[in-house]
Amino acid sequence: MLYERGLLDYEVPVSQYWPEFAGGGKGGITVAQCMSHRSGLAAVDTPLTLDEIWAVQPVLRAIEALRSCL
Repeated sequence: MLYERGLLDYEVPVSQYWPEFAGGGKGGITVAQCMSHRSGLAAVDTPLTLDEIWAVQPVLRAIEALRSCL
């Protein structure tokens, strides 16, 4: 829906929408790469409890801390 409404561009870096995502060499990863599972980010490597996963913010911080494999 965001794309259809012109609020999301698949070809721009994720960091345009989420600046903290750019850390760890991820600044050039596009929305399209994430959506097609081609971003080089296989899994979150930070141990998280179920409570942390439900809280969402710890998951976001863990993604921000990931290093790009590309």
